[in-house]
Amino acid sequence: MVGVAADVKNGGLTGAEEPEYYRLRRNQPEDWDRNATVIVKTAFAPATTEPWIRDEVASLDNAIPVQTETMSQRVSRFADRRPPGRAAW
Repeated sequence: MVGVAADVKNGGLTGAEEPEYYRLRRNQPEDWDRNATVIVKTAFAPATTEPWIRDEVASLDNAIPVQTETMSQRVSRFADRRPPGRAAW
């Protein structure tokens, strides 16, 4: 199963739009990627949620690295990206 979405700007807001697709993720070793993104929507503060997420991931496998950021931080990071070879404004 594959889901098709509208084109997205994964290279930052000033980059070109690119096609995007999503695929079903089964719990099978051949479907596991080295990197995965999980989005957690919560009413709790990041300082409260982050330790809980780390503990849950560690309970599965304590060798899995976990990086966390708020949606605001992630959006800002993407907004700051410049396409390769483009100088700052």
